[in-house]
Amino acid sequence: MRWATPVVTLRVLGALAVAVLVAPSSHARDDEDASDDDAALALADLSLDELMNVEVETASKVGTPLWEEAAAVSVVTAEDIRHYGWRSLADVLDAQLGFSTFSDRIYDFVVSRGFYLSNDPNSRILLLLDGHPILEFFGYYNGQLPTIDLDHVERIEIVRGPNSVLYGTNAMFAVINVITRRGADIEGVMLSGGAGSHRHGRVALAVGTSPSDSLDVVVRGSLQTTGYQSLYFDEYDVAGYPTDPTSVPEANRLLRGEMTARIEAGPLTIQGLWHQRRKYVPTGLYGGRIDVAETYFQDTNRHLEARLAIPTPDPVRMALRAYLDDYRFDGQFTYLADPSWETGPPYEHEINEIADTSYGAEWLTEIAWNKHHRTTAGVDLRFLDEVSFLYRSVEDGGSSLNETADLDLNRWYGALYAQHRIRPKPWFTMEAGVHLDLVEKVGAHPSLRGNVGFRPANRTWIYVLYGEAFRTPNIWETHGGFFIEGNPELDPEILRMGEIVLRSGLSRHVALSGHTFLYRLERHIQADTETGGFANGPGLWGGGFEAELRVRTRPVHGYLSGTLTNARDEEEEQRISFAPGWVVKGGVVVAVWHRRIHLGVESRVVGVRLLGDPSQPADLPYNVTNVTLGTTDLTPYFDVSVSVYNVFGATIEHPSFVPDLASWNLNATYPMYDIPADGRTLLVRIHLWAGPRASAIGK
Repeated sequence: MRWATPVVTLRVLGALAVAVLVAPSSHARDDEDASDDDAALALADLSLDELMNVEVETASKVGTPLWEEAAAVSVVTAEDIRHYGWRSLADVLDAQLGFSTFSDRIYDFVVSRGFYLSNDPNSRILLLLDGHPILEFFGYYNGQLPTIDLDHVERIEIVRGPNSVLYGTNAMFAVINVITRRGADIEGVMLSGGAGSHRHGRVALAVGTSPSDSLDVVVRGSLQTTGYQSLYFDEYDVAGYPTDPTSVPEANRLLRGEMTARIEAGPLTIQGLWHQRRKYVPTGLYGGRIDVAETYFQDTNRHLEARLAIPTPDPVRMALRAYLDDYRFDGQFTYLADPSWETGPPYEHEINEIADTSYGAEWLTEIAWNKHHRTTAGVDLRFLDEVSFLYRSVEDGGSSLNETADLDLNRWYGALYAQHRIRPKPWFTMEAGVHLDLVEKVGAHPSLRGNVGFRPANRTWIYVLYGEAFRTPNIWETHGGFFIEGNPELDPEILRMGEIVLRSGLSRHVALSGHTFLYRLERHIQADTETGGFANGPGLWGGGFEAELRVRTRPVHGYLSGTLTNARDEEEEQRISFAPGWVVKGGVVVAVWHRRIHLGVESRVVGVRLLGDPSQPADLPYNVTNVTLGTTDLTPYFDVSVSVYNVFGATIEHPSFVPDLASWNLNATYPMYDIPADGRTLLVRIHLWAGPRASAIGK
């Protein structure tokens, strides 16, 4: 645990800052001389001024220009993803203002606004895929982040802060909407692939067409394997540990596959997803073995959704969506068999299986009364059908361990919500909303949201916001499992947050945004190591400040951001673990040779993070710098890029979940406090196009 090349990183960040600040003055004249047709260019070619007028839907569920959204909203484009070489949604979020991520070598975890609780499966942020919530009600699904291949993404809309007024449970610290490419964006065949360090291999295929304004069809799929590398754990390099402290390469491998499809035919849209991810575990989790590659976590999730835009006279718009979600977890854990239970249980393998199914429908209505008033309202009803749980020892037929449950819950979740916006003057706006949740066996819970916004100068908006959000206890927390007792008396968590948002266009190419916030999370749900069950905690509070300067011209665009946060546990009276107190980030993309070749560089410094066991020394600040060199429409049919991650080979470790209720067998004697992250890695990507789109580029 040490500073990783801090002097080099400060120089890199300084160079990025200079590039970001100098870019507008060196290229503004060229952009001002551009033709009037520039407003119709793709997202990659828009200036910041034009990009801020792009309509986003996530913050208010209806199309609204980004400038006018009363929330801390940002948009990540497909070009951003390609130019910076981001490999996963975790990479994307790590570069965004107010976010950081870390990995336990099984899943990626998201820290938003300085908040994270040990072993939280990202349940306090809400991920949407083309507007469909990726929810799993047992509470086990950490694997939601890699749901879609990034080559299939058109843009990502990120809304910070509470948004339960529109989305209900889990929309506490952020809502992230991953919007995929339509058939019209592809118009033919797109084939992409990648190869690199640690036997990384990936292939993705998308076929799409839009023969008319009323028909759009796209089918996508991808396969990926990566992660073949040995990892050294210094906590295991001690006398008495029964195996080598270095894991075998296969114990860290990842296997992933997905298929998605969407058909838009007039007012009807049907979309579906199948996604499976198996991650082998190299860390000796639960006191398991690291000298064999047999412990793994496998997540499979599927959904099917139909949306119907109902014809109505102006100014009313109505839509109905119906959906089905299915989730399954399959896990295997491998131990050193020991009849005395000292180094392991008296068997070699355990299996864990979880499945849940839910279905529901939502009715959405928008009424634009006039140019000053707009109302959004809806009804949402979801049924949790069946939940099954199995946790069993293998060799002895379950005589040592046999936890099973088949719950025919028939639990329902209902919600009524409404939000009204008033804009009496072009420089003034107000908004208020309420979301009433009705949860069987939990009761009714209202969430409120309100804001006031004004424009003190051209291209500048200031919003003062108050929002509430909640999270309903999941099935694991109420019914138990995995050696943890359930608690059916748990109350929902409640988040209350006040916030001030500044969004200012300093020029057509330069934008400044800043957010300051203060929040309190009441009745947070946590595992109690003394009772072996779940309980509501006394609460946590936090606050902070986020600021970002962003530049976007044709040849150069980049960003420079900083975040300060402080989230504290009221009971322990200390800063919570896992979340850094400060983060500084910067990135720049430079286009050369007729904008056909681009160089992307990003660097970030992440501050001190407390470990899961606060008695241990904290993880010191670290930095990482990534570089990507690639082509953009170099030919009508072919693009290639080369990325180097962690260019300077910094030594980085992430906090692990110790102590917790999963620390037994060998982990009870040899606890692991830090988990090593990747060193320097290389990745080469190739994109191939065929069809009308490629022909259009050629012209």
